[in-house]
Amino acid sequence: ITDIYIDAENSPLYIEHVYHGTCHTPYRYNRKLLEYAFLNAALGAKIGKRLDERNPLIDLMLNRINMRCHLQGPPATFGELQGAFRIMKPTPFTYSQYLHYDSMSAFFAGYDDMMVSLGTSEGVMGIKGSGKTSFTAAKITAIGTKKRIIPVQDIEEIPTRTYRKYGFHIASAKVSEEESERSALSLVKMTSALLRMGEAAVIINELRSRTAVQGIINLLNTQPGVFLLYNFHAESLRDVQDRLELVFGIPAASMFATDRYTFLHKFRFGRKERLYRIIKNAYETDREERKFIETFSFTRGENIKASKLECQFLNNPEANKWMI
Repeated sequence: ITDIYIDAENSPLYIEHVYHGTCHTPYRYNRKLLEYAFLNAALGAKIGKRLDERNPLIDLMLNRINMRCHLQGPPATFGELQGAFRIMKPTPFTYSQYLHYDSMSAFFAGYDDMMVSLGTSEGVMGIKGSGKTSFTAAKITAIGTKKRIIPVQDIEEIPTRTYRKYGFHIASAKVSEEESERSALSLVKMTSALLRMGEAAVIINELRSRTAVQGIINLLNTQPGVFLLYNFHAESLRDVQDRLELVFGIPAASMFATDRYTFLHKFRFGRKERLYRIIKNAYETDREERKFIETFSFTRGENIKASKLECQFLNNPEANKWMI
């Protein structure tokens, strides 16, 4: 089970299952039980606020049970209490596990590990639930224990405590998308402050606002030596360009500031098949020619074994196999 959803009190709870998709359950919570559950979640996350008329929307992370919670109530709803709970993995993903789940080919895993260790900036793209945060977090292993790592996020989705147990030099920073919120600094201010403390690999989880996107582009253009990883909701390079120009009002030429773009995709081969989260495309930036070069592309077959993640820059059959 990856997600639990609550539409309203006294309505059936439904879940998202890896093999069975969306499943409705016979369980129903009344108003009192939902209020109690949401209060427990807010107290457990120690965010200093609870769901009420002043705070009708709350995002929080319950680290004890590795669950991300989105809670909402009136006046954001028509008097109902609603919630979405995502069950996270207790330990970070590794390249070995991605190979086990057929999410990437062996050659891609080795190539990606090498490019991250060299310090190339990268944008991890995909739709909701495609595994952007998990894949971004997995790259911490490739960065290694010799470099200072700073995940910048609004809620603590990247498991920094687990990485510290393995000897990684990692310090998480909290930011807010809303400039008016006093409990956390904005992404732009916080990132600039963190880089004054010395060289670091900066990982930014979820870009949602124009301020955040503008801040990332400014950072890449003014401090080109900074190693930066970030994730963003987009399905193609054209999608990224349209978002930048039409939604955020930023010139598409700013895309050339990022060294690499990797696109994730989720799909099933049939109703009874499990959900696959795979690497769909990968591109690298050629700043001199001002274009993007495709390095990997996914070709779908009848099943995962018949599908291929093809390497576009190497004419070698081994580079296209799932396992070498």
